[in-house]
Amino acid sequence: MTDSDWLQIIFFAALAVFFLIRLRQVLGQRTGNEQKYKQQKILQMPLPGQKHQPEKVTERSNIENEQEKSFLLSPELVNNVQELQRQYPAFQPSTFVKGAKIAFETILEAYAAGNTNTLKTLVDQDMFDLFNQAIITRQQKGQHQETMIVAIKEAKIQSIQSDATRAVISVIIVSEQINALRNQQGQVIEGDATAVMTVRDLWTFAKDLRRTDPNWLLIATENAEA
Repeated sequence: MTDSDWLQIIFFAALAVFFLIRLRQVLGQRTGNEQKYKQQKILQMPLPGQKHQPEKVTERSNIENEQEKSFLLSPELVNNVQELQRQYPAFQPSTFVKGAKIAFETILEAYAAGNTNTLKTLVDQDMFDLFNQAIITRQQKGQHQETMIVAIKEAKIQSIQSDATRAVISVIIVSEQINALRNQQGQVIEGDATAVMTVRDLWTFAKDLRRTDPNWLLIATENAEA
């Protein structure tokens, strides 16, 4: 090989590693309209084979702060936050919600693309089995799912349950989406490839508090239309 060939190989390998790291850091701070992934301290997923680093604990947020309370669906959840913070001091409602929004967008995009490698890092086994079976069925039929998250209009914590070993948090997410399912001929058979729809979902995440890694996994989804 020439020096030019080697330089091209090194360049593309470095580029692939860069994008893989960005994809794994899917739960960082991002708005619903942004297209690139940014880092965030909560809900990050490690690279395959990478050892988990103990999570850096920052000063516990003051849940009495109105900005933090604004990420809760009801004021009654303040006590739940304080209880969780006793077990998991790194928890902050604002940071968690920002991470959950990124998880929401990334999981939907991975499902539409049939990207099971990404799904494995973001959902628990039961959810992965459901997603994977739906992807297999779709592929067997020659169908193609198109999903675009236009914007996440609102995201708030609906419930928090925690004990000494586990935390479970449900988040109401209101988003604007474009969804369409196409057949082998490219014809839309479900949804509308041009219409923006407002969707209200309830997504539930869980974390093993005995582990030092920052992983929160999606364990349930459901429609939350009022």
